[in-house]
Amino acid sequence: LGMVFDTLIPPLAAHHAHHNHVSAWWETGLAVALSLVFVAFAVEALAAKRKGGGAMRDSGWVVDVAGMTCGGCSSRLQRVLLAVDGIESAEVDLGGALATVAGVVSSDALVGAIQEAGFDPGQPQRAA
Repeated sequence: LGMVFDTLIPPLAAHHAHHNHVSAWWETGLAVALSLVFVAFAVEALAAKRKGGGAMRDSGWVVDVAGMTCGGCSSRLQRVLLAVDGIESAEVDLGGALATVAGVVSSDALVGAIQEAGFDPGQPQRAA
């Protein structure tokens, strides 16, 4: 957006370069419009924080995972889980046959990722 203003405004403003420049109505209008866009984004960000956006980051899941037989399996599953959008951390316990993830991710996305990695997930439970 800034590049558009930089491209369009200088040729128009060059006409006024040798005169006592008084802001034209369109310059003032563009400045007000741009300011309103910035304010709208700021208000939206504040509203998202108030609705609990920060609390959602702490949510997570624990899910039983069948089919892991070695350390390579658990390492592969951990890499797959960390590649899922919204998962901030993942821990896979081979001995306990479970995976614990933190972040904002749906249970369906979690189950789908585990299945794509070649394992059988149980029903995800919210982490305590």
